[in-house]
Amino acid sequence: MAGRNQSENADYFSHDADASSDEKVIYLESKFGLTGYAIYFKFLESMSRSDGFKIQWNDVKKSVYASKFGISVTEIEQIVTECCRQEIKAFVFDDGMLFSPGLIKRFEPLVSKREYNRQKYLEQKQKVGISVTEKGISVNGNQQERKGKERKEERKTHPFLIHLESKLTNGFEQYKDKIIEFYHYRMNKPKADQYKTPAGINGLFRDLETCKKLGYPLVECLDVTMEKNWQAIALPYFKNHTFTSKPESTRIYDLSIPYK
Repeated sequence: MAGRNQSENADYFSHDADASSDEKVIYLESKFGLTGYAIYFKFLESMSRSDGFKIQWNDVKKSVYASKFGISVTEIEQIVTECCRQEIKAFVFDDGMLFSPGLIKRFEPLVSKREYNRQKYLEQKQKVGISVTEKGISVNGNQQERKGKERKEERKTHPFLIHLESKLTNGFEQYKDKIIEFYHYRMNKPKADQYKTPAGINGLFRDLETCKKLGYPLVECLDVTMEKNWQAIALPYFKNHTFTSKPESTRIYDLSIPYK
C-alpha cells in the first residue's frame, strides 16, 4: 500500500448558527447586502477544499471565482478588498495567496490529528519492515542450519573430509572451499586414485605447503591441476605454466628433478 500523503484541506467546515452576528459578516452585509454574506462563505468553502486552506489570487483567478460565484470581477475585487482591510482581517492576501486566518485556526485540531495519525501509520509501517527483516534473518539462519546438515551428511559419505578439515590451519583456512573442491575432484577419479587414507590427505597438504613456500598462488595451482586432469599438485607439472604472480624463490627446489 502506498504511503499516506499529508492532507491539509477539508471536505466541509462548520457554519456557526450565530455567524450572522459576527462583526465581519455584519460589515460585509452593510456594504454589499446578502451578496457580501454569500460571497464570504463561498470563499470559505473554496479555501476549505484547497491545500493549506489557501487559494491563489490573481487576475485569472478573480475571473474564475467571479464566474463561479455569479458576480462581476469588479464586485468580487471590491468584496475581497474589504475582507482584507486591517480593521476587518476576514482574509489575508500574501505572496499571491488568499486565506482566512480564522479558518486556518479552526482547522488546526484537524491538521494535528491527521499528523498524529500519519506518524502512527509510519511507526506501524516501520514495525512491519522490522518484522519482515527479522523473518529474513530467520530464513538465513535456516539456510545456514540446512547447510550444516548437508555438510554432516557429506562427511558420512566422505569420511576423510573430517581429517581434511582438521588440517585447514596455518593460512589454509582461506582456501577451504577450493581445497574441498579438489578433494571431490580426486574422489570422482577411479578408485585407485581416490583418497583412501588420511595419509593421502597429508600428502595433499605437503604439496600445498611446498607451493605456498615458493609463493605459488594456491587457488591457481588447484585450478590448473583440475583443468589438466592431473592427479597431484606436483611442482614439476607447473614448470611450463605461467602464473599470474611470480614465485618468490625457486632456489630451494630443483624443478628438473622428477617428482616422486
